[in-house]
Amino acid sequence: MAQASGVGQLIKKNEQHILEQWLALQQSATTLRADLMKERELREQSRDFLQHFTASLQEEWQDIEAPAWKPVKDLLASVSRSRAQVRGKRSVSSRRTSSTAE
Repeated sequence: MAQASGVGQLIKKNEQHILEQWLALQQSATTLRADLMKERELREQSRDFLQHFTASLQEEWQDIEAPAWKPVKDLLASVSRSRAQVRGKRSVSSRRTSSTAE
């Protein structure tokens, strides 16, 4: 557990730098859909994930089925649901716009 704790501590110590670098990579990705997600939401979700991941890593690093990883899994499920809902709403809106234009 000392190895994982050390990695967790290293991530926590450099959390702000890691977060900024990760956000920059996400924002420069060609797959980013700025029309589907605001920068503030991306920042919040990324920060929350990094914090939960670090805490879980420090508590239990060998078994991702352990209860320590539940917050990470719950967050990922929530992010997936919210992104699917936004995409679904945009898709319906686009179809309505297309059908009224015809």
